[in-house]
Amino acid sequence: MELHRMALILVVDDTEEVCESICASLQSRDHVVHAVHAVQDGIDALQRSLACEPYAVAIVALRLSGGCVGTDSETAGMRVVKEALQIPFLEPIVLTVPPSAVTAAEALQRGVFACVTRAESGCDEDFLKRLVAVVERALENREVMRTLDESLREVRHSFAEVADDDVKGAGFAAARLYFAFAERGHEFILRARGRLPARA
Repeated sequence: MELHRMALILVVDDTEEVCESICASLQSRDHVVHAVHAVQDGIDALQRSLACEPYAVAIVALRLSGGCVGTDSETAGMRVVKEALQIPFLEPIVLTVPPSAVTAAEALQRGVFACVTRAESGCDEDFLKRLVAVVERALENREVMRTLDESLREVRHSFAEVADDDVKGAGFAAARLYFAFAERGHEFILRARGRLPARA
């Protein structure tokens, strides 16, 4: 059974028709969707959301007109993506138009949840269906990562509260070892997705 929850979603694309189609598709699933058309507007929207309710997903076109291209062959949209990756539990999704294999691969290496390709001409029904499915998977992944993070924090707090050496027996040592493995696994997932800096 599919778990369906309302989410706050940001769309950054400089094509108004594309934004309207994406917004309509996601709003039909009861999500709250905000759309902007420029790099700086996308960055500003992400920063403003931190003061109230951060976005759950940011859908960003890699190619945005009027944006400054940064170093390392970044497209304008990657400037928004880099800002989105600083927000815990926000899942960025990038929109690409062929040919864009190199920039899509770079986006995935940096921690983007997924790349979705659309036709140069705009949005068709197949694209919208694929995008909605990816957004739902991103929201499920976000919920799993949030739950894991909260659980690890609670267990870490519980271990810190156990200060009496008499309580610390073989069971405690085994639990501590299990917890250490769980924390390493969590860190490995984040690092593999580019959400933590690589070790020196």
